[in-house]
Amino acid sequence: MKNSGRIRRRIRRIILIIFLTGCSGIVLFAILYHRYLYHVNRQEVSEIPSMTSVEDPDCADAIRKGRRFARKLIGDWELPSLSVAVGKNGKALWVESFGYADLEKMIMVQPDMVYRIHSVSKTLTAMSIARLWELDSLDLDTPISEYMPGDPWNKYEITLQQLLCHQSGIRHYVSDGEVFNKNYYPTLDQSLKVFQDDSLLFEPGASFSYSSYGYNLAGAVAEKVARKPFMQFMHETVLGPLGMDHTGIERDRLFGTGIVKYYEMDSTGKRSEAPFIDLSIKYPSGGLESTPEDLVRFGMALMENSFVQDSTFRYFTLPRKTLGGESTGYALGWEASGKVLGWKRLFARIFDLIGWHIPHTVGLSPMIFHSGGSSGGMSALVIYPEQNIVFAFVTNINGELPPVYKMPMMMVEGFFDLP
Repeated sequence: MKNSGRIRRRIRRIILIIFLTGCSGIVLFAILYHRYLYHVNRQEVSEIPSMTSVEDPDCADAIRKGRRFARKLIGDWELPSLSVAVGKNGKALWVESFGYADLEKMIMVQPDMVYRIHSVSKTLTAMSIARLWELDSLDLDTPISEYMPGDPWNKYEITLQQLLCHQSGIRHYVSDGEVFNKNYYPTLDQSLKVFQDDSLLFEPGASFSYSSYGYNLAGAVAEKVARKPFMQFMHETVLGPLGMDHTGIERDRLFGTGIVKYYEMDSTGKRSEAPFIDLSIKYPSGGLESTPEDLVRFGMALMENSFVQDSTFRYFTLPRKTLGGESTGYALGWEASGKVLGWKRLFARIFDLIGWHIPHTVGLSPMIFHSGGSSGGMSALVIYPEQNIVFAFVTNINGELPPVYKMPMMMVEGFFDLP
């Protein structure tokens, strides 16, 4: 009996030690994470120039916090520039650019300078198709051969819906020659020749495989249905009606005050000028340029139901499943964060009580979003439906960097509590 009593006491001590060690580890993690998020070298950030075009006086504190984060990101990750915009309830609240459009010439970036938005182009393409769908000009579940008859499209039972949710089986880029394309394709049809004779990766609908070429094909379907070149269709359907005057393609650039210079960073942290690429290989999927303010204007139009109906927006932002019932997390031109787990919010509230705030903008509030990244830059468009907030950012560098897509979202934190 004495031995069994000693054993029970030892087990209780071991459990207590494990519990206290675990609690200490969580606290230490919270302290280090909080410092990582919020510590700023004031001397370094004070030297980062910025230019503001929209600054709502009722959001002074939220903007101050946002600026602090923006400068921290530039300082910590050595970004040449960062341009951001935030809107809420249909109104732009903050638009500001930080850093340099050209480091060598020390040219400050301006808020209306255009950047490549890369795969955020997919979202604009998808929602332009949503307009055609609302007008009954096309059907998402009809094989695309109905709209693009003849070889090679008539040999596959691919639907527009499968193209938009990356379940078509069409491949993505397979070589640096495609990623860093140098060839000019005068028409969208000609750019399809890069992949049109390749076999599908799987039966359409059976699996998920991210494919920019699938979006190029979706853009070609829209072109055929609208009976207009893709960019003319985009200008008349999306960009013009929404006043997105700083959005388009490089070859047609008649907008903005200038273009930024693009950079890349290698695994050693060395920064260099990004190589030239011709974006005509991917206009619908990753070839558009824009500004954060234009992207926020687009997002707010969706939230205000002034571009498509609410039912259409909900349908296009609903994550799809494969034929086998596997959830992909990807909708039609959007990704969705899914349901926020209650324990995450409880965890955040506990640390709020002890003074260590964990941002709610990543993982603690539902998001509808799309990010983009390729040669010379990164971008994101994020919608927070519960708060009716739209946020966008762009930068002119990519490469071996930390998870850039999540950190800038913390700039929006201060806007969450606004009415």
